[in-house]
Amino acid sequence: MKILYVCSGNTCRSPMAQAITAKLAEDRGLDVAVDSAGTGCPYGDPITENAVEVLKARGIDFSHVSNKVTPKNLAESDAVICMTPILRFAIEKYVPSDKLFVANDFIGHEIPDPYGGSVEVYEECAKQIEKLAAAVLDRFCAKK
Repeated sequence: MKILYVCSGNTCRSPMAQAITAKLAEDRGLDVAVDSAGTGCPYGDPITENAVEVLKARGIDFSHVSNKVTPKNLAESDAVICMTPILRFAIEKYVPSDKLFVANDFIGHEIPDPYGGSVEVYEECAKQIEKLAAAVLDRFCAKK
């Protein structure tokens, strides 16, 4: 199973979702590949310092540079999960509908962009991403 999280800049939400989901999958003993990408980002921007800080508080040491959404990473993914409906709209013509989702589908709401916010804003975002990661793994990777 390969999961791709999508946000806009790929420096906050989707890399945090990538790291949190990968850690949770490892903790659960699941064989899952997790990646992230952005719809409107340059290549190579670092993950934000506040994202690094909230991940470290969870025992996750994660380095990351931004990647763009491409036909290749979309095609290689079994599930593509967008942080907001607008992001889904931006890529829906490139992804089969049966593998394209929004955070809303799992936790009932989108994940707002914390970019430029305080560590507390990132912490709240990470809490929502933890709920999302658990729901995604429950749906796609439940142990038999």
